[in-house]
Amino acid sequence: MSTFLELCQDVARESEVVSGVAPTTVTGQTGDLLKIVARTREAWRDIQISQNRVVAENGGWRFLRKAFPTTAVLIVNTVRYMPTSLNITDHGEWIDGARITIWDPDIGVSDQGPLTFIDWPSFMQLYLEGTQTASKPVNWSVSDDGELCVGPMPDKAYPIRGLYRRAAQVLTADDDEPLCPEDYHQVIVWKSIMKLVQADEAPRTVLEDATRNYLDLMSALEASQLGRITVRSRPLA
Repeated sequence: MSTFLELCQDVARESEVVSGVAPTTVTGQTGDLLKIVARTREAWRDIQISQNRVVAENGGWRFLRKAFPTTAVLIVNTVRYMPTSLNITDHGEWIDGARITIWDPDIGVSDQGPLTFIDWPSFMQLYLEGTQTASKPVNWSVSDDGELCVGPMPDKAYPIRGLYRRAAQVLTADDDEPLCPEDYHQVIVWKSIMKLVQADEAPRTVLEDATRNYLDLMSALEASQLGRITVRSRPLA
């Protein structure tokens, strides 16, 4: 696995920003080495959020999808849940239409079954108007405030399971490792170099190779982690 420090060292070597010098740590840097660390961190964030628009379509990056913790349990008479209410600490976004299941704790997992996703206006009309009676939830939705909502309001502490999208990982320590599969870690290097060139912090002669390598690896990453192949244009030689 490539660590944050190793990626920064690759960027320093391939970008030609510095000669014969590579960062020995990602902290406490100044000048060009600080720029390399910053651009590498930014590049990884850019790659992660590049697929936010398709979260509702297919869940976005597979490496950012994560299962609810086993401690996620609904609260009696409670419709709305922020991520921390379900013991989720790295939440980025709920996945509209994802499969979410619950079961009666008095019966056990043999009772496990899915909740049906409905849009927020329909949910409000069904479960937030008039007198409501607590019972086993059958629907779920996402509020305008980003809460996961279940209806009817639960009459028991039902365990709940599903998938959500993690918040973008921020690389901070030398030994931090990107969440994506190791085969695609170098896509961060090439994206970082592209950012360095755009900021006039690297020779423009390296842009073509960096762009070509980035597009090749990004397409491979998308095919692997989105389940679809994206055709991208490349600069002419």
